[in-house]
Amino acid sequence: MAIRATLGLAQMSVSGTDAICLPLTSSTYTAVNLPACGTNTVNWTKNISQVTISPLTGPSTTLSTNGYAGLVILTATVVNSNGTTTILPKTIYTGTAPSCSTRTGYWYVNGNQTALSKCNILTQIRCANSPSGANNPSLCEYYANAWVEDPTATSIVWSYVSSSGYTGWTANGNQVEVTINTNSPNAWIRLKCTTSNACGSYNWDFWFTHQGSTASCPVYYDPDCLIISRPTGIVTNSEKNIILSPNPTSGQFTVTLNFNENNTNIRRVIVLNKMGVPVYSKYFAGNRKAELINMTGMPTDVYTVRIFDGKDWLTKKLSLRQ
Repeated sequence: MAIRATLGLAQMSVSGTDAICLPLTSSTYTAVNLPACGTNTVNWTKNISQVTISPLTGPSTTLSTNGYAGLVILTATVVNSNGTTTILPKTIYTGTAPSCSTRTGYWYVNGNQTALSKCNILTQIRCANSPSGANNPSLCEYYANAWVEDPTATSIVWSYVSSSGYTGWTANGNQVEVTINTNSPNAWIRLKCTTSNACGSYNWDFWFTHQGSTASCPVYYDPDCLIISRPTGIVTNSEKNIILSPNPTSGQFTVTLNFNENNTNIRRVIVLNKMGVPVYSKYFAGNRKAELINMTGMPTDVYTVRIFDGKDWLTKKLSLRQ
């Protein structure tokens, strides 16, 4: 008799991280809270041929991604000597967080699909559906429909940042409609698009104004977009040195780049727990060799701190003692 671990057997499950995020390429999973009576045999299977698991039988197995990015269903089939079989599926995301290198934006300009850039000029005009609409500027508006695609994202959300003049926006999933009243000279609107998956999130701002506007598109900073080719590994501390102080820490600590190179500053800091799951992630702008990180309230443990300096990813262990 085969059953699934629901309701009465809800305590049985597969423990382990919900995401294997680069630079990690493998993680261990365990069938937990198995029946105390009788003996249990655990068999492991997966639904994606590219990933591998080893061993195939036993209380725990290690899943290796082998470069695969996407969702994997890992299943533990527990066979008890009393004749019951319990199926324990676990969904795991493998890959990396979304970034500017994994996403693309599009919009329609005069009916033609084209690439959406950070600075966009609306040229299409429509007027209210009334006899006087075409002759009344207050009833007319510039408009455009835009959308963002990212195969690594499980969620794409638009949000408002700032604007000037009579503007509007309406979002529906990964799509957004932007409007600017034709009777509002030099009006503009700035929206944020956030793509997310189990490994993290990435924000990208888009700025819109209208044809003939003298409003200037602001310059804004996206650290990930400075990376021409995304890193595939971690630079050892023997090549470049970083300092975490104090270490151990009770919550706050300073990350310092202990070397001088042109165009190398702290661009991003990620902190991972011992399961490889990100618990802190922040981008930094400007020319700084040191940044203060606050992990107050995090559990006592040993964490891995990753720092991107504009060229390489660096890593170092941090001991947190609350």
